Amino acid sequence: ASAGCSDISFSGGGGRIAVHLTEATDFSNWHGTMKANGGAWKNTYKLCGGAGTIYMQAAGESPETATVVVDNAGGYAVDGSGNPTAGQSYGYTLLSDKVGAGVIGNLIITNHAQVAFAGADATTRIYGDIDTATGEILAYEGTVELSGDRTQTIRGAALWDDFKCTVPGKTVRIGTDAGDALNFRETSVVTLAGSAETNLVLAPVVPGESWKFTLPVGGVAAVSYAAVDGSDASGGITITTKNSADNGGNRNWIFPKPMAAGDPITWTGEESTDWNNMANWVDK
Repeated sequence: ASAGCSDISFSGGGGRIAVHLTEATDFSNWHGTMKANGGAWKNTYKLCGGAGTIYMQAAGESPETATVVVDNAGGYAVDGSGNPTAGQSYGYTLLSDKVGAGVIGNLIITNHAQVAFAGADATTRIYGDIDTATGEILAYEGTVELSGDRTQTIRGAALWDDFKCTVPGKTVRIGTDAGDALNFRETSVVTLAGSAETNLVLAPVVPGESWKFTLPVGGVAAVSYAAVDGSDASGGITITTKNSADNGGNRNWIFPKPMAAGDPITWTGEESTDWNNMANWVDK
């Protein structure tokens, strides 16, 4: 389902492939090739079109456990002059409920594919692992919500817009390799919450190592009832939590102790002039 090439200028985007196995419970015996990359520019290996999608669902799986692969065959999309657009907004693949992709199991973005979860009121719910180590996520308006109760792993350095996980007891593990990070926009709203009964767990893929969380000035983080381990947020604003647990190894995070009626506190103003921001208070 790959797009054709053009000898003149622009080429099209990749198509859609969907494979649903009716008997085999995995794809280990599949020896064929599935391709849905964008078309090339003037007979070069520069791809004008965005990649298509490859949907793989084995017997016994559901959309929440199936896998979506976005693969652009190793070539960056390019602009009209043939310049690669890595990190830019050209030749990307749309994934959201606005284009019939509101529920995704595992997501693999590879070989320089670029994906956007676009639409101001669009939501994409992802239930499985996310791997963008050799691809890109471009942060357009749209919400990505980590869903379901199984442990999820995130690898790669995606740039997210609004980002949400509010499943009590869920564990989200973030990669610790040099290219792994949770990066956000200046307008991002990040909501991470468990419940009073069970924390949401945020931890590194490799115990004892550090994972990056970068929210620039202007972004908003609402973190409550979370147990956080090994997070380095020093590249952005300080993350102040509520009713959460510091499981060690965290940088630029604040975990105020829950206050009981009558407990004395002292104003410091270290974070801001906001009287209601608990990061500006210390207990004595």
